[in-house]
Amino acid sequence: MSVLILFRSLMYKKQLVSLVFTLFILISAQSATAATVNYDNNTTSFQQTDWVKECKLPKFNTALGPLTAAKVTVRGEVQSYLNYENNNNAQRSVNLNIGAKLTYTKLDGASSAAVATASFSNPSVSARDGKIDYAGASGFKMGPKTGSGFDVVTYTSSPILSSLSGTGDFSIAVTANDFMSGDGTANADIVTRSDAKYGCSVEYTYTAPTPTPTNAPYVCNDAKPTCKPDLFQVDAGANFAKLYINPCRENCPKIQIFYGRTESADEYSAEMNPPTTGGVFTYTISSLAPDTKYFFKIKCMNGCGTGDAGDILSATTSSCITSYYRVGAPQKGACGTGGSDTIAAATTPGSVQGAVTTVTPKPSGTVLGATSKGSVLAAAGSPYMWMTAVIGSALIAFVATLKTTSFSAGFKSRRRRG
Repeated sequence: MSVLILFRSLMYKKQLVSLVFTLFILISAQSATAATVNYDNNTTSFQQTDWVKECKLPKFNTALGPLTAAKVTVRGEVQSYLNYENNNNAQRSVNLNIGAKLTYTKLDGASSAAVATASFSNPSVSARDGKIDYAGASGFKMGPKTGSGFDVVTYTSSPILSSLSGTGDFSIAVTANDFMSGDGTANADIVTRSDAKYGCSVEYTYTAPTPTPTNAPYVCNDAKPTCKPDLFQVDAGANFAKLYINPCRENCPKIQIFYGRTESADEYSAEMNPPTTGGVFTYTISSLAPDTKYFFKIKCMNGCGTGDAGDILSATTSSCITSYYRVGAPQKGACGTGGSDTIAAATTPGSVQGAVTTVTPKPSGTVLGATSKGSVLAAAGSPYMWMTAVIGSALIAFVATLKTTSFSAGFKSRRRRG
């Protein structure tokens, strides 16, 4: 009994050690970073066989890291044509295998199987008709007959990987041949043609260097701006807000504009370089929601150093352009026949300031008379009037004080007296 318990304990410890070793291998493998780099040599147009060509590819750059594998792909395409005319006096069944194939030499020196083939076989024709036209019952034309394919080999041996590393290119020998075999070649006119094209690519797998992590915290060494841009007016329209800003020049090469629909004014932001000369400048924010209250604030920026915000102003978008100012008491205003906007005033820096709406009243009543220079002006209720009249050829000027409320009534009365 004790022997059995000891045996099971040893087996358990052995499995535990094996598990720990496996985990160590997995962790080690994960710490290494595998990477790949690819090169491709596209095929050219079809070329008539027979031929041997070199498909060239760049070697692996060892500066990237240790090379662990190279996957080489060779692809090809062939096409064949066959013209046949029977010169026998009798019908015959032709058993021919005619076509083309493409092969290549592997990097380890072995020859590959056919990457691509195309062939014809077993055409049946009648007796000769006395014409060599590759047509009619005694002849035919066939083609193109096409074939395509590819072959992939992954190399991991050190000698081959070493030959693929460094500068320059390495070459793969590609061969294209036509072929013909079978019965039916005697007493016949046969014309064949075969073309082929090729391409190759390589994928290098290597171990990329693991970057050394840095745990040092980021430190901003730019001085924090101490001045605050002065936002003192906002003109709000249907979907825009025009900000009036008095800049500060002390350590403030850039400003941040914050705005949003809450009093924190940090829903959206934008950056700009303020003018280096002059005084007040404006900044317009577009694409705002209609009939919506927005809050605005401005900060200075010096590289990564950001200053404190100045006063926060609010403005409500509406169809009528309305001006909002920084004030020290609650204000209310109307825009045309629209509503009003009122918020409590605040006097501490960086707090929400009250808004005031400026409206220019529309004049009411009717303008009487003319307004050009030298013309007679008349208005109901005027205390004085100057009147010029021409009687005959003499010009008489007089000044009358109107006691009545109507200029026209006084004028008629004087005509009666005359």
